[in-house]
This record gives sequence, structure tokens and C-alpha cells, in this order.
Amino acid sequence: MAALPTVAFKPVQEVLESEGVVPERYIKHKDEHTQEEGDVLLPMMDCTIIDLVLLSSSSPQELAKLHSALNSWGCVQVVNHGMTSLFLEEVRGVIKQFFAQPTNEKEKYFRKEASSSSDAPLQGYANDDVYQQKTLNWNDNMHLLLFPLAKCKFELWPQKPSNFRFNFYPRCPASNQVDGLKPHGDGSAITIVLQDNKIEGLQILKDAARDASMAAVAAWAVA
Repeated sequence: MAALPTVAFKPVQEVLESEGVVPERYIKHKDEHTQEEGDVLLPMMDCTIIDLVLLSSSSPQELAKLHSALNSWGCVQVVNHGMTSLFLEEVRGVIKQFFAQPTNEKEKYFRKEASSSSDAPLQGYANDDVYQQKTLNWNDNMHLLLFPLAKCKFELWPQKPSNFRFNFYPRCPASNQVDGLKPHGDGSAITIVLQDNKIEGLQILKDAARDASMAAVAAWAVA
């Protein structure tokens, strides 16, 4: 089967500036809408807090909490992980600095691969790996492999800022018609999320096979 043509990469940050409106390729089709048009208030998730120090000491209570959380929502908040609040703020700051750079600086790290595999995961700066008949996510991202070292493409590691997988979701004037990131499951065993602590938007889907209930995660819960 012939490969499907991919959409040429153009940063979401520049789409509105150059086209003036949200392009059709970002607008969700009717079968992609999970709710009626308009704002929908989701319940706030009661996020289980796991103490990594207690978990490392094989505390029966902490192990039981983790087991229960993974069997219900599959998502927990981790505390006492050894990373200070100052360090996490520095990480958030570096992310914002990267995406705030001019396109001619970021394009040095454009992703060149057309598709991903377990042997060759996507690395570099781009949108999602999508085809022309698919609706695009309203985000730009930066994927960098940390291990194994033999597969790391260090030429795609930004030189600026000097101090980075990033996802960046610019403001959208038609936010109820686009997805920053479509509902999905990560292929990794564990995904660590560091959310912008000033912008809420992370949502968790619980048990899609049955009641498919959705809940929002407070920005402060990812600490």
C-alpha cells in the first residue's frame, strides 16, 4: 500500500497570524465531538496522592493506595519525588522560552522522520504525525529521547535556551471546535506529566469500555 501524504509542518503559533482564522484541517468533524457545542463543566478528579518515599520503603498502605488508584483512574499525584518546586518552575520556564523563540531558530530542530516505530521513535520539533484526511491537534511539540543513548539524536537538542517531549497549546479563538490533544493512550508503561500550573486543561478518561466518564485534573495537582 502506498504511503499516505503527510501535511506540511507549520507551527500552530503562526497559523492564525498567517491565515486569520482556524483552518478547516484543525476543526473537529461531527463524529469527533464528544459533547454538544459550548462549554461543558467537568467534575474535578479527586487525585490520589502517592508519597514516593513511603512507596520506596514498601509501605503496605502506600502500595495499596497505588494499586487502588491504578485500577480506578490510572493516574496519581506523586509527592516527595526529590524535585524541588524551584526546579520544576525552571523546567516550565525553559519550555516557554523554547516555544517563544522565532521560527527560524526552532526550525533548526524540525523533525525529519515521517512516522514512528518502537525502534525509531520520533524526535525533534513538529506537529503530530498526521495525514491529510485527519484532523490536526492544536499544538506544537518537541520530542527528545533520553535513553538508550545510542538512539538519542543530540543534534535535535536545542542550543537555546541553554539550560526539554514538550507540548505547546497556543490560545485558540475557536477552542470548542478543536482539540489540543485528542483522547489517546500513551504507549509507555509510565507517563510523567508536568502541567502548566497556571492553565487547566488536562483531562482523564476513566474506563472508556464502560461508562467513559471524564474528569478534569487541577493544574496544581501535577507537582
